[in-house]
Amino acid sequence: MSVAPHPRSYRKVFRDLVYVTEPVPRRHLPDVREFIVSIVGEVTPLETMQALSDHNQSWLHAVRLGEQSGEYREYAGAFSILPLGREASQRFACNAMTGSQIALEHVVQGDEAPSSIYLGSIVSNKNLFNRAATLDAFNHVMGRMVQGRRVPMYTRPVSEDGLRTALKLGYQPTQNVPHGLSEMIYCRPAI
Repeated sequence: MSVAPHPRSYRKVFRDLVYVTEPVPRRHLPDVREFIVSIVGEVTPLETMQALSDHNQSWLHAVRLGEQSGEYREYAGAFSILPLGREASQRFACNAMTGSQIALEHVVQGDEAPSSIYLGSIVSNKNLFNRAATLDAFNHVMGRMVQGRRVPMYTRPVSEDGLRTALKLGYQPTQNVPHGLSEMIYCRPAI
């Protein structure tokens, strides 16, 4: 199907492959959730995803493989970025909060400037072009979200692949205390 681009869409071309990244509309959440589940297993319940989308429409982005003509073929990746208010940011800074504890009141609404950002996940299938396009789109959307301000970014990797990706993106532990995987908050220096 050919559709008009979303005003916040991002288009990237690798060779003859066209990738389009957009915030996921509420009506497409079931399909994107199914795609994410096919890669990582169980994820956030659909009702929670819908509530987040009602609160902030830009928290979840899908990367789709398309054609030069504007036709979409399939999902290539997705990522969730939660823009946080002051209270949640302070709790993350001292490793006192996890992503599963983020509630709607912690997430800023609309285009409100965040105090920090929590990376919930970055997923793509094993295709290297899809992975590269997803990481490229993630970096583009993060840059647009912070709008040149210095904003700390947090994440909590739950898999070895997630930890490898977080380290590749410049995230470092918030505290120099040995923790196991999924027990440590990682912070990306403010960009």
